Amino acid sequence: MGGLFHSLGRITGPVLRKGKWVLQSLTGSEADVIRAEFEVGRDMAHALAQEVEIDSSPATGQLLAEVGGQLAGRLTNRQREFSFRAILSPEINAFALPGGFVFVTRALLDLCGGDRNEVACILAHEMAHVVRGHAMNRIMNSTVVTIASRTGVAANVMRHRIVELGLRLLHNAYSQDQELEADAFGVRLARSAGFDPRAAAGVFRKLKEKGDALGDSELAGYFSSHPPFDLRIAELNRLLRRKAV
Repeated sequence: MGGLFHSLGRITGPVLRKGKWVLQSLTGSEADVIRAEFEVGRDMAHALAQEVEIDSSPATGQLLAEVGGQLAGRLTNRQREFSFRAILSPEINAFALPGGFVFVTRALLDLCGGDRNEVACILAHEMAHVVRGHAMNRIMNSTVVTIASRTGVAANVMRHRIVELGLRLLHNAYSQDQELEADAFGVRLARSAGFDPRAAAGVFRKLKEKGDALGDSELAGYFSSHPPFDLRIAELNRLLRRKAV
């Protein structure tokens, strides 16, 4: 989904430069970090909504609200406020911004054919990336943050560098371990909320078939940096057989 991520990085630079969330994330309590993540995610989501076409269909909004709300209601930590919106885009993907702002493209929803179990597994996977702090950890654990925090670099310089790093990381896929962790967390959450976790493997099979059909396309290119679909399907099936989710 390179085009959308490129647009996201381009339009949010001025918003993120206020940077208060960075310092809170480095030094604050868990509540401070969650509040900081929410603030930056809210601003990014607002900026994104000005640049893309949000799906205004009541049926789509109701589907995401009901399924997402059911999932959020099963989280142990209720401090995060999740929201779910669809984008009218031909690109097949979903992503989550810091703070719990989850977006899914209409093309991906169409691929699911309205199956609530598949939609639940997609949303739960993206929620996992937020809950597990994968995106924020990539920023906080980076060299630029470590050096800046240890050497007392001026706050405004530090924020500027972290903003640049954060936006660059948005273009990159998560690590294989993070994707597999999100897969496992997602199916556990989906099952806990009353959905069929086997639907996650069904989504991956559809994505694999779509990618094979498209060949060297944006879908294939984006997912080429993810764990192979066959591996993810096998891991999910292994967990389900062991009743570990």
